[in-house]
Amino acid sequence: MRDHKHTDKSPSESEHRYRRLIEALPAAIYICDAQGRITFYNDIAATIWGRKPEIGKDLWCGARKLYHPDGSMMAHEDCPMAVAIREGRSVRGVEIVVERPNGTRSYVLPHPDPIRDASGMIVGAVNMVIDLTERRAAEEALRESELRFRQLAENINKVFWLANPEVTQIHYVSPAYEKMWGRSCTSLYAEPTSWMDSVHPDDRERAREVRAQAVAGEHDQTYRIVCPDGSLRWVHDRAFPVRDDSGNLVRIAGVAEDITELKNAEALVARAREFYLTLLDWFPTPIWRSDVNGECNYFNQTWLSFTGRTIEQERGHGWSEGVHPEDLTKCLKVFHDAFALRRPFEMEYRLRRYDGEYRWVIDHGQLFHDLEGQFAGYIGSCYDITERKQTEDSLRTLSHRLLRAEDEERRRIAKELHDSTAQDLVAVMMNLGLLQDALGERDGKFGEIITDSLAILENSTNDIRTLSYVVHPPRLDETGLVGALTEFAAGFGKRADIRVRVELPPDLDRLPEEIELALFRVVQESLANVLRHSKSETATIRLMKSEKRIVVEVIDFGRGLPHTMTAQSPGALGVGIAGMRERMQHFGGRLELDSSSKGTTVRAVLPLPKDRNENP
Repeated sequence: MRDHKHTDKSPSESEHRYRRLIEALPAAIYICDAQGRITFYNDIAATIWGRKPEIGKDLWCGARKLYHPDGSMMAHEDCPMAVAIREGRSVRGVEIVVERPNGTRSYVLPHPDPIRDASGMIVGAVNMVIDLTERRAAEEALRESELRFRQLAENINKVFWLANPEVTQIHYVSPAYEKMWGRSCTSLYAEPTSWMDSVHPDDRERAREVRAQAVAGEHDQTYRIVCPDGSLRWVHDRAFPVRDDSGNLVRIAGVAEDITELKNAEALVARAREFYLTLLDWFPTPIWRSDVNGECNYFNQTWLSFTGRTIEQERGHGWSEGVHPEDLTKCLKVFHDAFALRRPFEMEYRLRRYDGEYRWVIDHGQLFHDLEGQFAGYIGSCYDITERKQTEDSLRTLSHRLLRAEDEERRRIAKELHDSTAQDLVAVMMNLGLLQDALGERDGKFGEIITDSLAILENSTNDIRTLSYVVHPPRLDETGLVGALTEFAAGFGKRADIRVRVELPPDLDRLPEEIELALFRVVQESLANVLRHSKSETATIRLMKSEKRIVVEVIDFGRGLPHTMTAQSPGALGVGIAGMRERMQHFGGRLELDSSSKGTTVRAVLPLPKDRNENP
């Protein structure tokens, strides 16, 4: 025995054997002293009470509730154990209900006996408690089951019947027989085979099958019966053998159900399905459907006519054979990711037409649910967007040409300003200097005018040179992106009074001229936005290079850009941001914009020239 269940007194070998025997009993055994404090209990007692009793503590620990079988409360002092100790007598036949700590209840039958010492004084009591919970639950379940069956048999619109193994005698038939067959139950008891007279002649063989084959095992059939008014009704009849404990066949039981409405509904659904499929086949849009596992099991005729393949070829993942090899991996990833996350999806890919031409399509997949609301797969539709893609490509090409023409014009204007206008202004300044030297101090008034003019011309010359550099930095052509960014950041920081930090890789080689110019324009436009909108006192230009791509980031810590500039809709973008995005897309890259009240990060990502076809 475990030490926590006993007093400190060590048991003898004989007592130890008795205690082991007590532990093996299927009843709860516990002993209390004269004050009702527990001195011993076995393992079963813990199961009945819902937790282990505590040695030396009151049996009820002041917590458990007791009830009479009728549900009324029982005081602890009236429980059989307390009575046995108080009155010194055995108590039998008093069933009680114990509420466990978790709120469940145990139905128990205690058998307490008082314990007396040699002088006859009561020193405690021993109690054997039989757990009646399972038996009571079984009895209650049986009563409820019998009641439910009786209520079901008498009230439900199904015919319950019970016959001998040969089906030559009907032992029971529910009242629904009279309504379904239009005959009295009495006639069926008198003539067990009379039910067959109402079965449609073409279905009588199937009807006999039900009861004849039920001897071997459960069997069911559907057949028609002719009602007294001449109408036909469909019946689903199921019969099964009833055997005793030895396995001997003692009865044939069955349930007959009127399924006329179900049959009519099935016919209606079949007609609706035929109409639905016909409508989908004539629908001008390719449509598909899949099951819950992503296996496509339906394609309308428009899809099949587009691909020139049969539905057997397209089923499962056969449809993917028509996807352009360059689009297949991305297409299947979007498809399977949507299934894993149970969300709608949209994807663009090229699909091979019956004549071998690949056409761009946009595919919309929507979740499909059954009548119970359970996910049943996807239904999707495709639209040919080849002309739209061609138009977008043409617009993108035109946009790039316009940007390129703009860059060329910027380069020309910058060169004109630097090489012509600025030089002309320098020449004028030199002439004014000569004139100032010639006049000397003869005319103080004209001398002041010349001095002011020289100052104005000097400022104008500096402004024109700065403008020339902003329009197109000559350093970009001379030393490349690294030198141009370094020089531009220094000049911008000085002009705008913003501390600009530049982080550049030391090993960056020259890139194609158009790429260097595109990245420079991103930095130029981003810093202009910092000055116009962010009001940040600092900014960082970071250029990063990997094996496959080059990334330029412009980071500030100001108040962020206006929402209308950060929205993804092209119509809501500023011209500068739209231009940056267009430049990046032309080279197979992307522009990312992250702006909040804590600052803005503009990130341009471009694949390196040798990886232009890869997704950056």
